[in-house]
Amino acid sequence: MFSSIVVGREKVLLEQIKTNNNFINKKKKTSSKKSILKMSFFLGIFILCVFLTQISFQLAFNTQQPIGVVMSDSMEPNINKGDILLIKGMDPEQIKVGTIVDNSGDVIVFKAQGLWADAPAFSMAHRVIDKWQDGGIWYFQTKGDANSVIDRTPIPEYRIIGVVQSQIPYIGLIFVFFIESGLVVIIIIVLAFILLSSKKKKRHFTWRDFR
Repeated sequence: MFSSIVVGREKVLLEQIKTNNNFINKKKKTSSKKSILKMSFFLGIFILCVFLTQISFQLAFNTQQPIGVVMSDSMEPNINKGDILLIKGMDPEQIKVGTIVDNSGDVIVFKAQGLWADAPAFSMAHRVIDKWQDGGIWYFQTKGDANSVIDRTPIPEYRIIGVVQSQIPYIGLIFVFFIESGLVVIIIIVLAFILLSSKKKKRHFTWRDFR
């Protein structure tokens, strides 16, 4: 009889454990879904704000790339590596030409990739020292203020993103550092690992919890 009571009690405890585990798992799933929905909502709001801000700047500055970060020192001392540039779209005919000596020409931002063999993949900002029209297309001769020679290839108007209007000194240095050091990829991997490892393990009740 005593054995029957003990066995019966263990069965009740096992049922309680099973019920509690099911309840906890269900609660965790519900909580997890709510967290995912909340994160998705705020992420969606953030992306929407970024998108609307980008559209606003594009319309205001009349260019697809209204903001840029200087990635080289070819325009020093007037424009430094890490400076944030505000770029405005402009009619090619209105772009001002200067000389190598006075550095009075407009600084244009253009897509350099493919213009010459070792052209960088990112956009460049160099000063206009000459321009001419050929076959209805404007071409611009450019040079970095810190460079001793002019750029090898004239820049056609369809490569031009815009003209530099103003700059914010050195604010973009952190961006330059992450890009050049390759830390962006490392940070993404580390964050992904932290997120995966920080997930709480599911807790299951055992018969010892009911002693």
